[in-house]
Amino acid sequence: MKNMGGVMKHFLALTLVLWLGFTLAGEMGGISGIVTDSVSGQPIAGATVRAMMRQGMGGMAVTNQNGEYTIQNLRPGFYRVTASAPNYLCKHYPEMVEVVAGQITPDINFALVPYTPPPPPQRGGISGVVTDSITGAPIPNAWVSACGPSCGHALTNENGEYLIGNLLPGNYRVTASASGYRPKRYPEMVEVISGQITPNINFALASYQQPPPARGSISGLVIDKNTGEPIAGTYILAMRRRMRGMGRAITGPDGTYQIENLLPGEYQVMARHPDYLPEVYPELVVVREGQNTPDINFALTPRPKEGKRKEVGRVKVKEVH
Repeated sequence: MKNMGGVMKHFLALTLVLWLGFTLAGEMGGISGIVTDSVSGQPIAGATVRAMMRQGMGGMAVTNQNGEYTIQNLRPGFYRVTASAPNYLCKHYPEMVEVVAGQITPDINFALVPYTPPPPPQRGGISGVVTDSITGAPIPNAWVSACGPSCGHALTNENGEYLIGNLLPGNYRVTASASGYRPKRYPEMVEVISGQITPNINFALASYQQPPPARGSISGLVIDKNTGEPIAGTYILAMRRRMRGMGRAITGPDGTYQIENLLPGEYQVMARHPDYLPEVYPELVVVREGQNTPDINFALTPRPKEGKRKEVGRVKVKEVH
C-alpha cells in the first residue's frame, strides 16, 4: 500500500506539470509575416525580425529562403516589430502589433529598401626628407608622425626620406624627431588629398649640440585714432600661432613698445587699454631669428563715454552733461 501511495503521488505530480505546461503554452502567441525587397519584390532570406514590448520582453526570428518568419512564444500584449537585413535599411512596422494568447498574428510584412553604403574614401599620404640643419646631411631613422582625421607615422631611410601612407583626406599636423636632434613641427597644416601623396614636407632638424635659435622681438607704436596722441599704459600681447610661445609689453609715455625674447614664428598681436576698444593686428606678425619686427602699430578707438563717474564718499554719482 505504501508503494501504491508513492506511485500515486508521482502520477499526480506529473499530471500537474503537464497541465501547467499546456496552460502556459496556451497563454503564448506569436507573429508571422514575409520580408521582401521593396524594389524587386523578391523575398529576403536571412532577415532578422524582432518584436519587443515596452517592458523589454520579446523575441526574434530569421526569415527562411522564402522570406517567411514566425516569432513564437510571445506573451499576449502589444509589440513594436522591426526588420533588418544586410544592405537594407532597417524598418519599423508602422503600428503596434497585438499578440493574442494561443494565436499567431499573421501578415506583419515588411518591404525593405535596398541600401548600398558609399565606398570608403580613397586614402592618401605625406612624403619628404629629414636633414641636419647645419650640414644638410640626411638623417636616417628619424621618426615622422602625422595626425589629423587619422594618424600615421614612418621612419626615414638611409637617404632621410619618409613616406606616411594610408591617411584619410584632410588636414594634418606633422612632426619630426630623431636621436640627438631637437624635435620640430611643420609650420603649417598639411593637406592630404584622396588618392594622392603630398610631397616635399621636409624637415631640417637642429642638433642638441647646436645652440637654440636666437630669439627675436616685435616693436611698434600705439596712438589715439581720433587725436593721434600716443597712448601710454597699453597692454600688448603676442601669441605664437599653433605653437607654444608668447610675450607681452606695456607702452611707455611716448606710446612705444617692444616685446623681447620671442621664438621665431608667426604671432597674433593684440592691444588693450581700459579707455579704448581692444584691437587685433590685421595680419600675422613674423618673428625671425635674432631680428626685430618693427612698425606693428595700433590706432585705438576710444570707448563710448556714458558719463564720467565721481565718487563722493561711498556713493557713486553720475555726471549729467
